[in-house]
Amino acid sequence: MLHIARMPTRFFSAFFQSHHGNRLGFIQEFVELPDFQIHKFGHLIGSRTLRELGEVIKSNLTDKQKGIRYGGDEFVIILPKTDKARAYDIAKRLRSKIKETRFLTIEGLNIKLTASFGVASIPEDASNYQELIGEADKAMYQVKNTFRDGISLAKTTWASDY
Repeated sequence: MLHIARMPTRFFSAFFQSHHGNRLGFIQEFVELPDFQIHKFGHLIGSRTLRELGEVIKSNLTDKQKGIRYGGDEFVIILPKTDKARAYDIAKRLRSKIKETRFLTIEGLNIKLTASFGVASIPEDASNYQELIGEADKAMYQVKNTFRDGISLAKTTWASDY
């Protein structure tokens, strides 16, 4: 199962301290759950969908990479020794996997998801974890507030919905 950050500041601080001085890629992801699905089936189905999504994320990461459910429908992916270009490639792969996966098929629901990704890295975009999270968050909202279902790189105006 994917980590759930109940105390995200403490978790991020400890993780970043253990990787101090190394390149660190960071992806922040906001999942667009179809509103009609939640209204029709309820929040329990939304929670199950997010749990399945966590498994999709986890199965596409290495043992050194960490996927964390950061909020209701937000996830972060921490990528040690990864520059922004490689983090972008990982975000593209995750986005593709999410789009091709149908969730809760066992329950007969066949839910489709989309996601907005923001990608940032140390040292390219930030010098500490607070700045890194902030830059990835801004990039993610650039996608979320424009076309959704895409990827944006921190400190650029570039975003893709390929």
